[in-house]
This record gives sequence, structure tokens and C-alpha cells, in this order.
Amino acid sequence: MYLESVGVSKSILTNAHLATEISDLPKEARWLIKRHSSGSILSSMAANDLIRANDRRDLTDQEREICISESFASQGIKITFVD
Repeated sequence: MYLESVGVSKSILTNAHLATEISDLPKEARWLIKRHSSGSILSSMAANDLIRANDRRDLTDQEREICISESFASQGIKITFVD
């Protein structure tokens, strides 16, 4: 749980499906959002890549984990999957 590891409480995560739904997103996780010139907050391209990789049914768990790990690595973040 990346967002929990950077300080987002479990109670907030219970009701949030996307980082854009968290009003006080920690600085370390702001790469997941993009502020539009109109003032709206959208999911960043990196966040959308994570969502797509997670939702792909044509990938094995190992392939999915590689895609997700690479997305986090592109932000300088090393992750570990736990069963």
C-alpha cells in the first residue's frame, strides 16, 4: 500500500479509489496527480499506467508486478510485492 506508506490513513484509503480523491495528498505521492489549467485535478499519466497494468487480464501476476514495479521505478521508488 504505497499511499499508506507515505502517510495516507487507512480510513481515507477505505473511501478513495484514486489519488485524485485524496484532498491532502502527501508530497511524495503528488506524481500520481496532474493539475489541469482549469483547476481540476486529474490522474497523471503515470497513475493511469498503473491502473491499466493492474486491470489487465491478459497478464500473469508476475508480468503485472513487473509492469507496476517499472512504473514506480520510473519515479525513483522501489516496491516489494507481498503475498
